[in-house]
Amino acid sequence: MTKNPTTETSITSKTLPRKFFLLPLAGCMFLTSCANSANDPSLSPQERQLRQRQAQFDTTVAEGAALLGGLAAIGVGVATHSAKNAALAGAGGALLGGAIGYAIASRTQAQEMSEDDANQAIAHYQQQAAQSQQDTLYAQQTAAAAQQELVVLHQQLAANQISVSDYQEKIARYQKDLAAIKAIRAGYVKDVASAGNLASGRSNAAAAAAVSTMNASIANMGAAQDSLANNLGAAAASGVAGGNVSS
Repeated sequence: MTKNPTTETSITSKTLPRKFFLLPLAGCMFLTSCANSANDPSLSPQERQLRQRQAQFDTTVAEGAALLGGLAAIGVGVATHSAKNAALAGAGGALLGGAIGYAIASRTQAQEMSEDDANQAIAHYQQQAAQSQQDTLYAQQTAAAAQQELVVLHQQLAANQISVSDYQEKIARYQKDLAAIKAIRAGYVKDVASAGNLASGRSNAAAAAAVSTMNASIANMGAAQDSLANNLGAAAASGVAGGNVSS
C-alpha cells in the first residue's frame, strides 16, 4: 500500500535552509530584549556596553541550547527521511542541546562541517576575538573608574556627605558590572573551546589566531575582574568597620 504523503513527509538536508545550521552562532545580536538591562541612564558608556554584551552572551547560550535541540531532532529526521521521527526526537534533542550549548563540541564536529559553514564559523570567531579586545578595554576602564570612585564615596560617607543608601546603591551598581565582566569572560572561555576545536580539527590558522587573541583578552579581563572584586570587598569592609554600612 502506498503511504499517505500527509502522514510521512520526507526530510533531507537539502530541503532545509543552509543558514539554519548556523543559527546557534547568530545568538541574540539583533534581539531588542538583549539591551534591556543596559538602559539605565546613569551608566557610563563602558558599563552600558558590558551590560549589553552580558545579555548577548546569556541569551546566545540559552537560545543555542534550544536551537540545537531542534537540530538533533532534525538529524534523526534526515537520517530516517521521516518528519514523524524528527518530531518524536524533539524531547531528547532538547536535552542534547542543553548539554552542549552552541559550541563546536569536538574536533570531529569541526572536521565534518562543510567548507562554507566552517568559513562562516571562523569569521564569527574572528569577530568575537576583535570584540573581546574592546570588551577587555571597557572592563579595565570600568574597574579603574570604580577604584577611584569608591575611595571618594567612602570619604563622603565618613563625612556624612552622602547617605548609606546612596553608598550602597553605588556599590550595587559596580557589583552588577562585576557580574557582567564575569559573564562575558565565561562566554569567551566557551568561545575559545569552540574555536580551538575548529582550529585543530581543520588545521586552520585564522581560528588559531582568534583563540590566541581571546585567550589574551580572558587573562586581561580576569585582572580587571579581580581588581574590581578586591575594591568592592574593601569598600564594603571599610563601610562595616566604620559603622556606616550594615552587614
